[in-house]
Amino acid sequence: MKKKSPVRVLLVDHDPISRHVVGAVLGQEEVVVLVATVEGPDQIRAWGPDQADVVVFCAPPDSQAIAHVREIAGRGLPVLLVGTGWTGESVGEALAAGARGCLVKNTRIDTIAAAAAAAGSGHLVLSPELHRFYRPAEAEQGITRPGALTPEQLVRSLTERELEVLTLLSAGNTTAEVAAALHVSAATVKSHVSHSLTKLGVRNRVEAVLMVCSVVRR
Repeated sequence: MKKKSPVRVLLVDHDPISRHVVGAVLGQEEVVVLVATVEGPDQIRAWGPDQADVVVFCAPPDSQAIAHVREIAGRGLPVLLVGTGWTGESVGEALAAGARGCLVKNTRIDTIAAAAAAAGSGHLVLSPELHRFYRPAEAEQGITRPGALTPEQLVRSLTERELEVLTLLSAGNTTAEVAAALHVSAATVKSHVSHSLTKLGVRNRVEAVLMVCSVVRR
């Protein structure tokens, strides 16, 4: 089977130390390829979707950052906004502006690549701490969502095998590689992931992995 091409990431971060650290981590990951790092969004006005698959924008989620997200997303570039001081209002504004994901900046740095890859592939990604600020379509239809529980409580609801599967996925393994490691079929792995998503109240396996990492690796 043909290996999927890595997601092309453009990093925007005004903090030189943060830019160096995040850039170094992104540059070492196989799921993404770092195409450029810049200080501010004004430096990427000429960039389009033919040059990058996602913009990782590290900035406080204030009105100025939201305006930049809207401008970048308007050019067809998905944006993963990474910052601190999130509120329900800022999460809503970022998503309304076109952000494909919102991460808390103290998220384990080794999970940013997976989040960027997911956002660049069209998935919506939120840090576990931000789930309470967002309600998926199921909630609007009256289906109960475990949003009142803490990430620790949600992760404890997983079976030992479900946690094992998500831990292996968090290490960068593919579904096929997890199946081989556990001596089960790929369909069984996918079934465990599906059950885990329901228990954790998340939309995709990237969010599930982020939640597990935020709890297990503290």
